[in-house]
Amino acid sequence: MGLATLWIALFHSSSLDFLQSETLLRLHLAGTLDFLQKIGNCGVDIFLFLSGYGLYHSLCRNGAVLPFYRRRFRRVLPTVLLVSIPVSAMLGAENLGEYCRNAFLYGLFLPGCTNWRFWYCSFLLALYLLYPLIHRVLRRFDLGGALGLAALSVLLTLLLRQYAPRYFYQIEIGTTRIPVFVLGAWVGKRSREGASLPGWLALPAALLLLGILYWQKHLVLGAQYAFLWRWLYLPPVLLLIPLLARLDEALGERGLHRPLSFFGDYSLEIYLLYENLYLALGGVFQASDGVGISYALPCFVTALLLSFALKRAAALLTDGLFGKASE
Repeated sequence: MGLATLWIALFHSSSLDFLQSETLLRLHLAGTLDFLQKIGNCGVDIFLFLSGYGLYHSLCRNGAVLPFYRRRFRRVLPTVLLVSIPVSAMLGAENLGEYCRNAFLYGLFLPGCTNWRFWYCSFLLALYLLYPLIHRVLRRFDLGGALGLAALSVLLTLLLRQYAPRYFYQIEIGTTRIPVFVLGAWVGKRSREGASLPGWLALPAALLLLGILYWQKHLVLGAQYAFLWRWLYLPPVLLLIPLLARLDEALGERGLHRPLSFFGDYSLEIYLLYENLYLALGGVFQASDGVGISYALPCFVTALLLSFALKRAAALLTDGLFGKASE
């Protein structure tokens, strides 16, 4: 989660240009960093994979659907609304209806949406609602059910592209991510059953990951096929997550474990705040270096500091309205 948070922040730092750094060019790192920035929204796929993984364990611990919904929405909804309500007001809307669609996150699913600022949260909440059904399919059909649900989502996306192109371009940012979410839930099922990957797979997986990323770095897709990138993110995510888990196990509390875990604990808050700050302050402050780090870094530090306050405010709001969580 921590790595995904930093990766998404890198992606949202749209004015960063590593190709302007003579030092990075001399070290032959500029092109690689530029590529990693361009595919930084792959971090969203890591979020969704881990969300599916966690949801499977959560519903297994307590199979009652209503408490499951209560736990999940307590964690996400107050935090999101504390950001989406004021940000949507600052962005403006033609009427109260449009403002409510943006501020309360349901506009993504209605035809004519023009604000994707909170698409991930809207889509995640929809997946929360659907998850008990997904859970039943996985429990009954195992891998076949996961692959079937993934294939069904791909078919739905392609049908929308063919027969409802406007709505497809509005919502494909979410529907193309359903396979990684479902596979994450299936991996959660396998882990709960005690399955594990043998250690010797780490090296072949790392080599395969590097090979896929090298191929993708040189892959060119026409604008009309850009949505395919979201499905192409799936193999790197499926390889990267177990590799990170193996590395985390090897390092224990040493090395990058603590800082990455810290960013992971505040992943939602940083995700919500950084992009909005980065876009909002662009007209006020400018980078003083050619790469853009002198603008991106202060924005990130500010988002990080505000994330503490946001998490605390969301906890106070939730406890005040609904009482303290039982777990």
